[in-house]
Amino acid sequence: MSAQIVITRDWDEVRQAMGVVHDTFCEAGFLDPRPSGLRMIPAYLNPGTTLLLGLVDGEPAAATALIPVGPFGLPSDRAVVEEIVTLRGEGPLFEVGSLGILPGARRHSRELVSMAFAACYRVLVEGGLATRMICSVEPSAVRYYGSSFDIRPVCDQERPLYGAPARLISATAEEVIHAARTRGGAHRRMVTALIDDPHPDWLVDRRESARWPAGQLGRLLEEAGAIDRLIEQLEVAGPALQSVLSGEASRPPFTRRPIQVSRRATRRRRRAARTGPPPLE
Repeated sequence: MSAQIVITRDWDEVRQAMGVVHDTFCEAGFLDPRPSGLRMIPAYLNPGTTLLLGLVDGEPAAATALIPVGPFGLPSDRAVVEEIVTLRGEGPLFEVGSLGILPGARRHSRELVSMAFAACYRVLVEGGLATRMICSVEPSAVRYYGSSFDIRPVCDQERPLYGAPARLISATAEEVIHAARTRGGAHRRMVTALIDDPHPDWLVDRRESARWPAGQLGRLLEEAGAIDRLIEQLEVAGPALQSVLSGEASRPPFTRRPIQVSRRATRRRRRAARTGPPPLE
């Protein structure tokens, strides 16, 4: 077997990755078949999103997506938005999702998942070791990710996602590599070797690609039922964006009348700074 992972924004390869995700999600019952045979979601439009296409002997076999926090949210927002909001304050945040392996390649699942995992890690460390990854997985997979890479549950409860129970797990890039390098096991050694490979011939980076074609992208978004939501967002943000483009937003902001602070409030604030806030009554 000759396997390769392509980190890509090239439209032809993105379409192949979305095709893999579509077919595997339909097979699992997470998605109704679409006429295009592709799964497109608004979160793929977040700046910095990349899709990973796994090839076996040159043919599409697996796919996943690495999605940063952005204007179109994260796929898991629909299930665990409160927990994700909390994590956003801890540093750069990416969701690893849309994982699928076609039936004909599942005898190579261990190798493909290890390679995709290592490729995601290599992208994450570009933002620093504090960069945090999250992933929604089926509950039975939580123990595997925890014992292998110290990727732990964020909340104790299962939540419905795409019609099935899921758990949100999370770890920083530093926690992942520390666990991989300090714990035994053939799988962890494989992932560590892939991560540390100085000349990875198994990995191709094609993120510096042209923009996705507007017509094809629009049809996919319409097929996914996302157009109305995007229009609503533009109706709210459009005037503000136009003011930036026209230069109006660069004018000095208006100023409000200053608020008068009593001497008593000032003394109370100074005392709280020394001794802490007073107890609530």
